[in-house]
Order: sequence, then structure tokens, then C-alpha cells
Amino acid sequence: MIRASEGKLSTDWDSWDPYCAGGLEVNAIDKDVVGAIAQEIASQVGELRYNLWFRENARLELTENELLVGVPNLFFQEWLSSNFLPSVRRAVEAVVGRRVPVRVVVDGEMFRAMRARDGAAQAAAPPANAPPAAPAAARRAGRRGLTLENFVVGPSNRMAHAAATELVRAPTARFNPLVLYGALGLGKTHLLRG
Repeated sequence: MIRASEGKLSTDWDSWDPYCAGGLEVNAIDKDVVGAIAQEIASQVGELRYNLWFRENARLELTENELLVGVPNLFFQEWLSSNFLPSVRRAVEAVVGRRVPVRVVVDGEMFRAMRARDGAAQAAAPPANAPPAAPAAARRAGRRGLTLENFVVGPSNRMAHAAATELVRAPTARFNPLVLYGALGLGKTHLLRG
């Protein structure tokens, strides 16, 4: 059992009760230990990376035998295992005071919550009156007529059109190479093909 005494953590195997949840009594000390592990992971990997990969996407559970890092899907499982596992192991050892095996596992509850969020986002994404997508052959045929002359210039793509036009007039101009970045539907492909 992991105990806190005089600000240090120590193990007491004689008082370990295998019938407690996960081999540990669930109390404020255990929550503090998991919280301290989370803080140590944040200091090991950096606050930004911790916020991106751990804060909302990982659940820490300390048992007597190991630290389980629950994640919502296989992508997170593989990414955390291949990129952060040594840092997590160092953080656990720093807090607990001994080496504890760390396993990254897909958590069913987190998986279902992520699927529900993704399903709600997909249901809200396509407008009800959106036309069906054109077949691939029709899309390719439509691209053949993409020129700078028939490009529709608007406030969101005016500068990109000017840069593409200048590049066509003078290939050694300051806009070579031309890199376009923007949201979907602003005409990046049209400009590049034109």
C-alpha cells in the first residue's frame, strides 16, 4: 500500500488488502498521489504538451502493481507509448519513490465519450440542403478549366490571386515558390492549377 508519511511516500506491504479497489484504499491521499504524478508528468513533458496530450485525453489510475494511463483510442495509446512513456515512468518514480510499471490502455468510458462527441460533431457538420458530392470522374473533369482568368476573387483570396498572377507574369518574382494556406473552399487548388 502506498502511504504518505512526513511528506514522503513509502510502501507497506504487510498492510496491503487485496480486496480494496485496485489494491489501494481509495482516499484523499491516493488522489493526492495521482495529482502529484500528473503535475510531475506536466513538468517532465512541458505544460503545453501535457495540456495537449494528457489533460483531457488521459486518465491516471494508480494500483498497487502499476500505473494505468487510460486513453480514448488506439492512436492516443500508440502516441503516448512511443513519445511519452519514459517521461511518465520518471514522473511516477519521482513521486512514488520506486519503479512502478506503466501501462497505456484504451479506456472504454473515454472511448465512448469521444465517439459521442465525434458523432455529435459529424451530425451537426453537413447542412441539410447540401448537394451530394460529385463523382470523382466529374470532379477531375471540372478541374481542367481552372484558370486564373475564371477565378472568382473575393476578400478572403485577393492576396493569393495577386501573388499567383505575379508568379505567372514573372516566374523569378518574389513569390517563388508560392505557398498557399487557407480554409476549405477558398480556391487554393484553382490558383495552383491556373
